[in-house]
Amino acid sequence: MEYLKIHDSERLWVESDFEAVTGVGVNVTQGELQDFVTRYIDTNKDTIVKERYKALPTALKELSANPLIKWADPKLRTSIVQEKFAELLGPKDERDTAPVKKVPEIAFCDTNVQEKPASKPAEAAVEKPPTETAQEILSHMFSEGWLGNLHKPGGNPQTRPELMEAHLEATGGKVVTRFPPEPNGYLHIGHSKAITVNFGYARHNGGVCYLRYDDTNPEAEEERYFTSIKETVEWLGFKPYKITYSSDNFQRLYDLAEELIRRDKGYVCHCTGMSLTLIQD
Repeated sequence: MEYLKIHDSERLWVESDFEAVTGVGVNVTQGELQDFVTRYIDTNKDTIVKERYKALPTALKELSANPLIKWADPKLRTSIVQEKFAELLGPKDERDTAPVKKVPEIAFCDTNVQEKPASKPAEAAVEKPPTETAQEILSHMFSEGWLGNLHKPGGNPQTRPELMEAHLEATGGKVVTRFPPEPNGYLHIGHSKAITVNFGYARHNGGVCYLRYDDTNPEAEEERYFTSIKETVEWLGFKPYKITYSSDNFQRLYDLAEELIRRDKGYVCHCTGMSLTLIQD
């Protein structure tokens, strides 16, 4: 994609140039990769010994950007770098563990700090430095890191600008997200992250979030799960902008599938499970 962005239409399909910048034909053996990583660690040994495992992310980033090594198997590259670090530094210890930062106790996505009952101050109490408020912590979550780097509505390049114009008109230029659980069971702790990100990000940016039940498997779905999911979302401090169901769009999806087939852009597979197994074999 980067290659296509920087070349004009006249040079867009110069095959030799394209293959050169995309690594076509480049084969990095495990031995070559090990030798290169060893040389890198030898060159940066003083820094690595000083920073220990804190230097690992930087090493991986720099190696992955190398014109040759970036085409190596990413998993193999990471594994070799980790092994070389362990050979030099030994196993991780307390020096490699960041101290835990204490933060105020807060309810999920609530802007008010839930303070514990005040206890009697000690006679020789030491003044503690001020801590961040719950509002500041939540603000950091959606304004920094990968969430903070997300483009604003209309900010991502489009090959067909008219589609973006139609999208912005439909959304009013707002952030619109959705939380799409399948109502075939109760939510678990992992869902709290998805709920917080989807609902919280929209709210932080003045947008809206849909609760969309992914009811595509009726045999496993029960009313108690629909009810429990909605109650859990509200318990975490959020209110869905609107509740929708995947089944609302089944006919539309079916019609679109037929249209793809008419345009020779899709097909329906009538193979049995046995046929698919034989084809794969």
